[in-house]
Formats: sequence, structure tokens, C-alpha cells
Amino acid sequence: MKNCVNCGEPMPEFTRRFRYCSPECAKDAIRKTSREHMRTVDPKKKTEAVKRSHRKLITKTKDYLGGKCVYCGCDNYDALEFNHIEGGGTKEYKTKSVYALCREVLKGERDDDIELACIVCNAMHNAVFVKGLPNGWTVLYKNPEGKDRSLYRWFEREQDQ
Repeated sequence: MKNCVNCGEPMPEFTRRFRYCSPECAKDAIRKTSREHMRTVDPKKKTEAVKRSHRKLITKTKDYLGGKCVYCGCDNYDALEFNHIEGGGTKEYKTKSVYALCREVLKGERDDDIELACIVCNAMHNAVFVKGLPNGWTVLYKNPEGKDRSLYRWFEREQDQ
């Protein structure tokens, strides 16, 4: 006769294939091993693994959304942000993380109200459409030679069909 792996009680004959005498005993064993495993994991390594996983998820989401700013075509991943087309991003981020948003986008649940915009275009989109400031901004960029290069931007909201 076999004994339960967790508590050592003899197991009934009809449960020969199982390692535990009852479902409660199995849950208890899993709980114990989980706690023991968590004590052995280095917290710094766990934090680094989570950060790596989050960066990978954000990069995958940016790839899914096209990998460049929808307004100016900027493709620097460090400068790209998720833009809520109708506004409300700040309010949403109070209740939901960026990673939850990324998972929703990758599942295809948020394709119509999230777009990819660079930092500058996202700020101007917010100023024009959310805050209601006048349209037609001129943005000055410095190129590597130190000369100013101006870019006139006019934002137009696509008409619903």
C-alpha cells in the first residue's frame, strides 16, 4: 500500500495512481513547495526578469501597432508612446497598467482607440484634440549640425464613415 507524499497517511487501494490522499492534501503540498521556492528565488533576479518581460511585451505591442509614429513616421522605439485617440489615457492608467493595455491590444480588443505616436506628436495631439487648443503648430528640431529645422504640423481627425 502506498502512502501520501504530503502527510504520509496510507492511501486507499483505489487511489494507487495518485500521489496524495485527498485534493486538500495535494493543495497543501503545492502551497508548501511554492513558499519554499519563493524563499530561494533572488529578489533582484526576479525583478530583472519581470522588467525584461515587460520590455518585451511593450516592444511586441509597438511592432503590432506598426512600429512608427502615425503622424510623422518616427521609428525610434524609445520615443514612441501609446496614444489614446479619444483621450482618457491618464484616467485609464490610474486603474490599469501599461502591461494590461498591451495585452488587450495584442488580443485585438483595443485596435480602434489606441495608436502609436512619438512624444512630440502625442503631446500635440493631446493639446489640439483633448485640451482644445488651436491647431497648426510649428515644431523646431535641432539637427546634428546645430541648425534649426522647422516642421509645420497640422492635425486632422479622420472623419467617421
